[in-house]
Amino acid sequence: MNIRRVFLILYGAPLMAQVAPTPSQMALWNEYQQSFVLERTEINQPGGLTVSAKRLRHNTPTKAWDAFNRSLKFVNSGSWARCAVELEKAVAIDPGFPEAHSNLAVTYIELLRFDIAAEELRQAVKLDPSNSVYHANLALALILLHRPQQAQPEAQTAVSLDPVNRKAQFLLGYLLSKNGDTRAAAAKYLNYAAPELPAAHYFLAQIYQADGLESLARSEMDRYRQAAAENK
Repeated sequence: MNIRRVFLILYGAPLMAQVAPTPSQMALWNEYQQSFVLERTEINQPGGLTVSAKRLRHNTPTKAWDAFNRSLKFVNSGSWARCAVELEKAVAIDPGFPEAHSNLAVTYIELLRFDIAAEELRQAVKLDPSNSVYHANLALALILLHRPQQAQPEAQTAVSLDPVNRKAQFLLGYLLSKNGDTRAAAAKYLNYAAPELPAAHYFLAQIYQADGLESLARSEMDRYRQAAAENK
């Protein structure tokens, strides 16, 4: 996703109260983006995505699933406002539909409505607290709202729930890297995430630079630039 394109998106009311994200925060979002992968057949099929017992006990109406699935058609085209309309229908039909709340939050992040996104993710977490993705996405929304102290516990919970969630590790590493006392732990999580999220190399370079490890910092920046060139 092109950062310039994101800043050109307008949706709903003017963003008068919205805190503008820094380029670093938008780069974080670009690297982190959570896919819309939760379709009805995937949720119910054996051996698919892990679903909590609480979620399985909740029966989402067919009409809510229909709206949810219609929203997915607008993802590839980047029609985020139309995607939001369908997801709003889904949660209106079934307020207890965590996947719809989570995807609606991701849609609002794309539309730069981070405040609404955070509220939708709080609802998703409340409905299904054992889902690592929801906690990680909430951490991201809070980062974009400049609330790192609230974001860190969510990222830590996401990693605790799923120790191999690379995106959660990436966010936790990013947050820990902002505190000099936790840079060693930050480097650990960023190293875990780097094979899947090349932006981790950028934040590792910052850590090593701050610690005076010039050679390691240059090496990480080289890896970051190489990955960026390959992804153009």
